[in-house]
Amino acid sequence: MLTLTFLLLVVVVTAEWYSKLDFSLGVLYILPVLVAASVLNRWQTLLMAASCALIRGQFQLGLPPIEFWLRFAMAMLAYSGGGLLVGELSRNRRAIVEAYTKLKIEKEMRQQAEEQLRLLAESSPAAILTLTAVSSVAKPGLAGLNNSGPHGLSEILYAFSSTAANNGSAFAGLTGTTYYYNTLFGLNTLIGRFAMMVPMMALAGFLAEKKAAPESAGTFPVTTPLFTVLLVAVIVIVSALTFFPALALGPLVEHLLMGSGVTF
Repeated sequence: MLTLTFLLLVVVVTAEWYSKLDFSLGVLYILPVLVAASVLNRWQTLLMAASCALIRGQFQLGLPPIEFWLRFAMAMLAYSGGGLLVGELSRNRRAIVEAYTKLKIEKEMRQQAEEQLRLLAESSPAAILTLTAVSSVAKPGLAGLNNSGPHGLSEILYAFSSTAANNGSAFAGLTGTTYYYNTLFGLNTLIGRFAMMVPMMALAGFLAEKKAAPESAGTFPVTTPLFTVLLVAVIVIVSALTFFPALALGPLVEHLLMGSGVTF
């Protein structure tokens, strides 16, 4: 921008030097001021305006001192006013662009955090339910059961749930010391415990990069009973929707059948 400013100033001075017109080209001196004002601060813009006004006055020799300085003041006022206006517009535009860029970055970080939360919420249940379903129909999985029906499904579901999120125990009716179950239990532990660390660490990194915003009327406090109730409700609802179908086919059906005298 400064290079363009210098070139414009040279062009205007050259045009006025060689034109030999009866009128001044003083209105053109505002062009380099407007260009320079987009990158200069206020004081530098005023200095640039004063310089252009002074250069303009050099082509109006022979004027009385009062008229010379009056014209200088009017030109200075016009150039500085236009330059300051353009400068403020440029600064406001840069501020808007920076704010938009910041909001865009925060939006991308929020989307990435939401994606990590989704992976975090789905990875362990997906592994438990998928491996339970596979073991419920695969011959090696059925071969390790000593009980059939819903109780057998409960044994498999509990074993995979325990290896993913507990101490790795299993019902006595399930023979887990086979190559099939040892392999799947190890895979389930890897997914349910260690694979979850990746989105958790990524989420922690996103939260650490996020700048703290001051509280406002739209801030939702996290230290109130309302937040506690909502958090517990979300956990219960999501967990129920995830595991209820499997529980309905296993422990719940077994309990109802047990009331009718049917055992496994």
